[in-house]
Amino acid sequence: MKLLRRLLATSLLLAAPLSTAWAQGYPEQPIKMIIGFAAGGPTDAIGRFLAKEMSTSLGQNVIVDNKPGVTGLIGLEALAASKPDGYTVLLLPNVTTVALLAQDKPLDIDKRFSAIGSTIVQPTVVVVNPKVADVKNMAELEAYFRANPGAPYTSSGHGSPSHMVVTVFAKRRGLNVTHISHKGIQPALLDVIAGRIGVLITDASQAGAHVKAGTLRVIASGGSVRSTMFPNVPTTGEQGIEDFEYEGTNGLVAPPGTPAPVIQKLAAALKKAVEGEGFVAMSAQGGNKAVFSDARTFRDVLEKDYNRWARLKREAGELK
Repeated sequence: MKLLRRLLATSLLLAAPLSTAWAQGYPEQPIKMIIGFAAGGPTDAIGRFLAKEMSTSLGQNVIVDNKPGVTGLIGLEALAASKPDGYTVLLLPNVTTVALLAQDKPLDIDKRFSAIGSTIVQPTVVVVNPKVADVKNMAELEAYFRANPGAPYTSSGHGSPSHMVVTVFAKRRGLNVTHISHKGIQPALLDVIAGRIGVLITDASQAGAHVKAGTLRVIASGGSVRSTMFPNVPTTGEQGIEDFEYEGTNGLVAPPGTPAPVIQKLAAALKKAVEGEGFVAMSAQGGNKAVFSDARTFRDVLEKDYNRWARLKREAGELK
């Protein structure tokens, strides 16, 4: 037994330098960044900007690979099935980890990914197409749904936070609403702009140009504070709506079991990209905030979000 323990200890001591030495040469080939949403949406735009900046820092191309579907869960599954060698990463928004609840799946972080760090906080807004739902605040939205049983609203996907908050909002008030799911926020937004659906919760950055053009109207800020893009629009909380708060956040993750030295290299490149003038300016222009936090902090945010939405899902019941 003593010999076995001695051999095990020796093997661990030998493995550590080898792992470190291997990581010193990393990366030696292009890195794939999976984005679990369609091209053209806010997550895609963030990912492509970061991929370009990280390519410079890492000395290898970071190539975006869009795998849209099921509120990003297809991308998350692709990541979990990838080799933990640092050559596949995923830009992971909290909407995706929350969407696990719609499939009654646990968060199981250690089985799904290794956190690298966070990138951005995205306030949300409740928007309507005024030609379909001519309302100006949440009270009028409630009246609209009450007067139009079965009226549709849309979201970035089944089980997304916006799906759940509207479900709880409707259930508490005895409203009959119809959820129309999309593979990402961009196709959902296009449906609302086209007038096929009247209501959507989206990132403030996505709404800006359309609000300015008069195609969309913002009736509430969905975050804990008012959107900097729409400072005159009260939050849902200010309008007396509980548990409607929803802010997007995302970060970069690698497959579970990725070596710590590789995670550290990726985190350093991510931090430089997130804190760079270009990304900070791009974020602010869209009413967002560039925020880098380490792997532990990002992991804690995702766990806290998942637990909060688990409580809301229990109240919402079966999601339709």
